[in-house]
Amino acid sequence: MDTNASYLLRWRGRQQGPFTLAQIERKLSEQEIGMLHEIQMGSEWITLRDCFEGIEAARRAQAERGAPALARVSAQSGTPQQQQEQQQSRVSAENSISAADYVLAIGSCVSRAWFLVTRNVAVTLVTALLFSLISALPLGLIQLYNVFVLPALMAVSPFIYFATWAVFTTLSLIVYAVIWGPFYGGLAYTYIGLARGEDRYIGDLFAGFSRRMGHAMLGWLAIKFFTALAVVAGLVPFVILAAAAGVRVQAVRNDAASAVAVPSIFWIVLMAAYLLLVYLPMLVLLAARWFYVVPLVVDRQIGFWPAMALSWHQVGRHQWGFLGLWFVALLIGCVGILLCGVGMVFTCPLSEMTMMVAYVVMYTSRHSSRQ
Repeated sequence: MDTNASYLLRWRGRQQGPFTLAQIERKLSEQEIGMLHEIQMGSEWITLRDCFEGIEAARRAQAERGAPALARVSAQSGTPQQQQEQQQSRVSAENSISAADYVLAIGSCVSRAWFLVTRNVAVTLVTALLFSLISALPLGLIQLYNVFVLPALMAVSPFIYFATWAVFTTLSLIVYAVIWGPFYGGLAYTYIGLARGEDRYIGDLFAGFSRRMGHAMLGWLAIKFFTALAVVAGLVPFVILAAAAGVRVQAVRNDAASAVAVPSIFWIVLMAAYLLLVYLPMLVLLAARWFYVVPLVVDRQIGFWPAMALSWHQVGRHQWGFLGLWFVALLIGCVGILLCGVGMVFTCPLSEMTMMVAYVVMYTSRHSSRQ
């Protein structure tokens, strides 16, 4: 395929162009077009996906012809050398993503998400509804157990009451911790595929259980663990300020003259400023930087630790733009509350799709959308 030539694109009978291959790749990266757009090749029209798959196949064949015979035999026989080459290829893909910058346009992400959700209503809405119901099941069982079972046990024996409550609650939370990561990974995998123009089905919601389930679970738990550490560590300065304020208040009680020089309201303002300007923004940024850990694990099938590093790195490139997009997505999800909660059936999938469209922009290397 001539990289200097220009090609016409077509979508639902409407032609665009001509564009060079570089312009087409830029439009793909900016989500202006999708892999289901058609490109004119001679007298035929084929999808961009088929076109780029053909280019990749030709490149692989050319590389294979230039490779030593021993390497080709090793790759065909599935030896450890082939596994090592696959691992190197995966690392190379991750490095190419880390080295690539991106443009995150909020309006483009939202409009693209609207198009995808309205075009795939059944898949997006049903998977989101199933995810909400199944992931909430363990916590719902805890509530039902507390309401209907525990009162009867309390009448029998307080010891049985507390022991049963502790065991049941612990088991339910363990189940919740095990299933939430893979389930959310499956939901993200479904939406990411749709954002790339790929075919996705309701059953893909369970893809997280077959695509590195353990790392999806560990990734989610690692985020909770480090966030809890940040919560505790961030409270240390607040406790110090509170202690200093207490000492100062006591000093004011003992020396009325100092109350005029340094009023106690100073410490209240200082603690409030720390909470609002340092502590809460720190937690929000932490959640934003690791937003795509589980989607990366399930989509790219990498370990949870590289996924944490990759998520942290790419979001950090344009973290304020990402926070703006995240805020808009949250507003979209909350709009459904205005319709007595019924609208959330549509707005929540739209909100999630907006974030996954951004994922495709942020974590797609030059050729990964064709793989």
